[in-house]
Amino acid sequence: MLELIYNKYFTSLIVIAIIFSIVEINFPFRNIKKNPSKFLTDTFYQIFNFSIFGAFVELCIIFTYSFLDLNVLSNNTFSVNLFKNIDPIYLFFISLLLVDFLDYCIHNLLHRVPVLWEFHKIHHSIQHLDWWGNMLFHPMEIFFYKFFLYAPLLLLNPILPETYFFVLVLFRLSIGTFAHSNLNIDIGPLKYIINNPKVHCWHHANDDRAINKNLGVTFTFWDFIFRTALLQKNETYPKKGLGFSDDLEYQSFFKQFYKPFTRIMQLKVGKHRASTNNN
Repeated sequence: MLELIYNKYFTSLIVIAIIFSIVEINFPFRNIKKNPSKFLTDTFYQIFNFSIFGAFVELCIIFTYSFLDLNVLSNNTFSVNLFKNIDPIYLFFISLLLVDFLDYCIHNLLHRVPVLWEFHKIHHSIQHLDWWGNMLFHPMEIFFYKFFLYAPLLLLNPILPETYFFVLVLFRLSIGTFAHSNLNIDIGPLKYIINNPKVHCWHHANDDRAINKNLGVTFTFWDFIFRTALLQKNETYPKKGLGFSDDLEYQSFFKQFYKPFTRIMQLKVGKHRASTNNN
C-alpha cells in the first residue's frame, strides 16, 4: 500500500487533482453540485482506472504479447534502425505524436463500432464537465483502448528513457484533465493544437452536430486534418447540455457497469431476429 501511495504516477494524479480542484472551486465556469454518491463514484474511477486496473491491463497485454512469435515486436531491425540514432528529446515528441494519433484512431472506433460505443457511452453520460470526468470510463473500455494502442507501439518499439516516458504520461494526463475541467478559459490560437474545455465540451454535447466530432485526445489538430472538428463561435457551451438521449439510465455506478453488457445482448438479439425474419 505504501508503495502505491509513493508511486510517482499515483502521486502525480493526486497533485493534478488538487490543482484542478482548487482552480475549479475558485474559478468555476458553471455551478455544479455533486451528491455524495457521485463524488464516491468519481473517486473510484480516478483511482481504479488510472492506478489499479489500467496498470493491471498494461501488464497483462505486454505479458501476452511477449509470448507471441512475432520478432517484429521486439528488437526488430526496422525499429532499431529507425530509432537508434534519434536524440531522446526528439524521440519524446515523435512518441507523443504517435500515441496521440493512435488515440484519435481508437477514439474514432469507440464512437463508430456499436459494441465499443456501448462501453464508451459511460464516458458520455457525463452531464456536467469537470476534471473528474477525465477518468470516467468503463473498465472494458480501458482494456480495448490499451489493447489497440499497444500493438502498433510494440511494433515500432520506440523505447523512451523512463524519465521521458513519465513526462509523456504526465503531459497527456494534464491535458486530458484540463479538457474536461469546469473552466471558461480561452487559449486563443492554441485551441487548434491543444485540447481544451471550449473544444471538448462540444465532443460531449447532446447535439446532432456534435456526433463523432472533436475526437482528438491531447491534440486537436487531428480533427482539423481529418475534418472531424466542430467549433461554435457563437455558443460558449452547448445549449442542449451534454450527454445523449437516454443518459439518465447511466447515472448510477451499478448501471454504468452492467448496462453496456445488457445493451450489447439486446443488439445481438435484435440482429438475430432481423436475420431470422429475412430468411
